[in-house]
Amino acid sequence: MSEHRNLSLAVWLAFALAWCAAGCAPSVDQKTLATSIEIAAKPTTITFPGPIRPSLPWSEILLETNLAPSGSANPLSVAVTAGLEVTLVERSGLEMPLQLSFANQYVEASAPALQWPSNEPPTLVSLRLRATRPIRFERVLWWSYDPSKEKAGARLPERASR
Repeated sequence: MSEHRNLSLAVWLAFALAWCAAGCAPSVDQKTLATSIEIAAKPTTITFPGPIRPSLPWSEILLETNLAPSGSANPLSVAVTAGLEVTLVERSGLEMPLQLSFANQYVEASAPALQWPSNEPPTLVSLRLRATRPIRFERVLWWSYDPSKEKAGARLPERASR
């Protein structure tokens, strides 16, 4: 009887740990890489305090503007007009140019290697930003999350307090 009870307890404990691992795992990984930064023709390099690896299914760099999208003026159009280039640098020195898009007040910079990472996601050590015309950002964020845990399938961080 005691053996059966111990086995039942072990099965229950294994189930509880697996359930918690699936449900208790963080659904967002946010790191502030820089605040109040102006990008110009001379490349700006942001070296990460430690290597970053995509750990959740969707990862990107978010560049927060103080622009509220309206009509044809949106963060992406401003970034494109400024000639913004965003490049991640891997530990190996390999450079990963990022594609730009926008959501709300953010310029989103991402690459296929950051989405649903495979067995060996890249190890990232720095971010290089350059623009042909000066452009200012309130914050530069590493943003990683799991869309399957979001009701709308997408999520953005809260705007920085001013």
